[in-house]
Amino acid sequence: MNTLVLGLAVFAQESAFRDMSELERKTSGVELLNVQGFNFEEFVQLVAYHHSKPDRNLLLSIYRRVTAGRSAGLFAKLALLLASSISLEEMKEISEQSAEAILPYAERQRFARVSDGARPAAEKLICFALPYSCEEAEQVFPKDNINLAIKELLELGVLNPRTDGLFEMHETVRAGLEANIAQVSRQRTHCKLANWYRKQNVSTAEILHLSKADLHKKGFKRARNIFLKGKHWRELESYVINNNLVSPEEVVNVVAEADKPIDSIFLLPKILREIGKRNVAEPLFNLLREQPERFANDYQG
Repeated sequence: MNTLVLGLAVFAQESAFRDMSELERKTSGVELLNVQGFNFEEFVQLVAYHHSKPDRNLLLSIYRRVTAGRSAGLFAKLALLLASSISLEEMKEISEQSAEAILPYAERQRFARVSDGARPAAEKLICFALPYSCEEAEQVFPKDNINLAIKELLELGVLNPRTDGLFEMHETVRAGLEANIAQVSRQRTHCKLANWYRKQNVSTAEILHLSKADLHKKGFKRARNIFLKGKHWRELESYVINNNLVSPEEVVNVVAEADKPIDSIFLLPKILREIGKRNVAEPLFNLLREQPERFANDYQG
């Protein structure tokens, strides 16, 4: 009889396994593998895939500058960014940036290769807060060449395809590129996205884009209205609390008057602690006296 053996590989920081004893690791079959970065010879091979017969002396100076003597070698993401540069001169220019600026600089250099015909659409795609499909992006921006922009961003490695057919950017890459879009264009794009997400009933994304469009008052109003309807408490909790959008009395009234289950009602004590500068115990006790069945129902919910 054939035996089927399944294995699970987790690529992550080892901190998640530090609380396990050696016996627990062996019993569970957990193996820890410390993956090193590229050594110099591996870096040379990677560069050679993109540039024929690269200058080893120049690559060595680039490698030494970027790794700064780290025994772990050159991180894979940075190695690929360097190797995929247009020229060795550009690679050298990237390596001369400060440690904290080198990755954002390299990402900007890659995005600069987007063609003029695709650039307006590409800049709009950068602003998406959530993963999106090509069809969705075309609905929001029907006048832009979305297909071409997605194709070029994928080829440059700036955009990541997902297994469900959607596209997204790594948040640090997205935020870094967004900062270089002209303010007026950025605000208009976020405003369009906010309107589109509102039509899709994705309120949290709508509010995020309103904030990014500098339409803060409109965002505050939407978040307050949604929150006081007992919806999306988990997603809006921090935003509502940090911007002081509701009072403790209003929150208690929401619970008292709700005719449908409130999203994430278990957050009620935390919310009241965060915003409750006044004693709200009496209104809560009054609510329990008036609606005793709510205690068991809301607790279980």
